Amino acid sequence: MKYFCLFTVTFLTLFISCDGTASNTISYGFDVDPIFRENCFACHSSETNSSANLNLSSYETLMYDTSDSGPVVIPKHPERSILMDKIASPTPMFGSRMPFNAEPLSNEDIRLIDIWIYRGAKDN
Repeated sequence: MKYFCLFTVTFLTLFISCDGTASNTISYGFDVDPIFRENCFACHSSETNSSANLNLSSYETLMYDTSDSGPVVIPKHPERSILMDKIASPTPMFGSRMPFNAEPLSNEDIRLIDIWIYRGAKDN
């Protein structure tokens, strides 16, 4: 089921990207980072004293810090990125779905992050 969810999200990303409806540039600073700030910073920022092992405060910490299980984002491979597993799967490979004890991210936010990773997860 976990892999089905990730495959579905990735397939939809490819389908949407190919039909031109999501051809606009997705910006880390304007599109992705605000999602993290609104939904993840309570536990995953440099200002929180949390047991969370991931700091989403900057592009650098997202891309170059690793979780206990490896890189959080693998550019061009949302299906292998821990971040997508944690936000898109109701039952991630380890731990809990994120955001923890909160409503899941919207399908639009998940799709946007998925496309951003698929397109190379650039700091743009």
